[in-house]
Amino acid sequence: MAIALGAADRRVDRLVVLSGGLFDALAPAVHHLPPTLLLHGADDDVVPVAQARRANDLLTRLEVPHTLVVYPGAGHDLDPTERPDVMARAMAFLDGAPGVMRVR
Repeated sequence: MAIALGAADRRVDRLVVLSGGLFDALAPAVHHLPPTLLLHGADDDVVPVAQARRANDLLTRLEVPHTLVVYPGAGHDLDPTERPDVMARAMAFLDGAPGVMRVR
């Protein structure tokens, strides 16, 4: 849902997408997205990591600054041990810390 909102509303200037992705039906209609941070568990059984990788591919195609971080062994809710890293990355991204937004 965050990606759909970011694509539709140019007032959205940054996105942090936690355990989300890109639905195939939406991809052809997306021509704009703001800088985006994608955070996803490798073993997510609710929203497969493949969805986050599709979003990553779209962001690359659109030449949008973005970062994809995949947490090995983590599920949809991520592991509690990962949450400090998730929060630190999200806050740094939203604060606009240098070097956080980069195309991978």
